[in-house]
Amino acid sequence: MISKESTVKKIQKEISSQKYDEAIKFIEHNKRDLVEIDYWYYLSLCSRYSKKYNEALVILNNVIKIDPSYARAYQEFFAGYHDDPEEILSKTFEEVEGYDEMV
Repeated sequence: MISKESTVKKIQKEISSQKYDEAIKFIEHNKRDLVEIDYWYYLSLCSRYSKKYNEALVILNNVIKIDPSYARAYQEFFAGYHDDPEEILSKTFEEVEGYDEMV
């Protein structure tokens, strides 16, 4: 059995290595070693980084129900607010170059 501290470090390592599916499997397998709120938080983090935004929001809502003062959940909710919308939209619309009909 891995210690709780080692479990969290392993999860963080998988996430920082962008191995989100592996991190989720590890989180699920080691659920009993995590505080409940951390379990849900790390699942939401992996979901967001995997671009499963709706799933991440549902999980974050559970985190806030468990502990409305859990600041990391709000950090995740507002993660995209610092992004430049012009940069995001320009990437999206570049993909339709070469089309001469309205999409």
